[in-house]
Amino acid sequence: MKIRKRIAAIAATTALTISGLAALSPAAHAVPAVANGQDSYVYTTDGCGEARWINVGDKFGVRDLCADGYRAVAYVQWYGSDGTHYQAEVQDADGAGSTWVYNNDHNMPEGASIALWVCLRNGANGADFNCDVDVSGVA
Repeated sequence: MKIRKRIAAIAATTALTISGLAALSPAAHAVPAVANGQDSYVYTTDGCGEARWINVGDKFGVRDLCADGYRAVAYVQWYGSDGTHYQAEVQDADGAGSTWVYNNDHNMPEGASIALWVCLRNGANGADFNCDVDVSGVA
């Protein structure tokens, strides 16, 4: 039940973010997403978590950049060719460092729009905070 509420909240926030994206300024450290086959990045609002989407191989990852006791969490969301909504998650709980943790267990349909979220979290099941999103990825 808790997971469904979190997914519903993230989906609702994604819809609001996508509709209001034109009015938002980019995160201070964000590198703009680029065309197919190249990496896109998004950072938490405090710069302590970083997520990246790699189009080739449908791969996304996260890394924790600050020794603050929190973990970095990345979510990727997309719609299948049948219209089904999907979400996957990956966490880096090893503390601040330069090592990426990846999730590449998904085969997104070519051309699918990808929403890439990154947040900090207090513990494995704590509340997410300092989140930011990049909605320019394409599978």
